[in-house]
Amino acid sequence: MIAGTPFVLAELAVELERLRDRVSRACVPLGFMRRLAERVANTTALCLACPEGMVVLTLDEGPGETIDALVLLAVSTGERGAFQRLEPHMLAIARDLGAHRLGFYTERAGWRRLIGPEWKRDGELYWRGV
Repeated sequence: MIAGTPFVLAELAVELERLRDRVSRACVPLGFMRRLAERVANTTALCLACPEGMVVLTLDEGPGETIDALVLLAVSTGERGAFQRLEPHMLAIARDLGAHRLGFYTERAGWRRLIGPEWKRDGELYWRGV
């Protein structure tokens, strides 16, 4: 377990296969998936899995001299409410890694209704302090 959460380090290919039906619905471009696999292989991103799904997480420069934890890909098993249940765990992991903010990019409409008011939007980036 990582930072006292249900997440563990996982193999990206294994998790993509486990969640194949959910990944295929997400319509993730093949080029993006290749770059994601390269980042995980080069250890510039981590694949984390739990019974409810998986995420690929990386660290990036934040504002000033801070660090952001960015979710590059998140796939749930499809059970409603996964975001709300897993958000505290992702915040714990981001804190444990020394991040100032947790964020994710999305082009999907509707995230504003799903996430709480502590999340801010900057273009396609949603972020919140940890």
